[in-house]
Amino acid sequence: MPEEGIKEIFYKQVDVRLDQVDAKHVVRMHNYFKVSYKAMLKQLVQLRLCDAKLYDTLLNYQSVENADEKGLHYWKDTLQT
Repeated sequence: MPEEGIKEIFYKQVDVRLDQVDAKHVVRMHNYFKVSYKAMLKQLVQLRLCDAKLYDTLLNYQSVENADEKGLHYWKDTLQT
């Protein structure tokens, strides 16, 4: 994934502070770039677009089942790019 492309899409579609990134933002990005949730999350952390302290928490939402169990029903809305 090209660094500049990720940053461009992040600022266009998400544009929140690195400590405010949520699972729905990671889902939106991973759907756009057609990569796994985990790969997208790692890339966002590496590019300092997402706080590394959020990594473990956000990683727990990588499956639809986990997202639904935790009340993240809005994940379906993020599938539109």
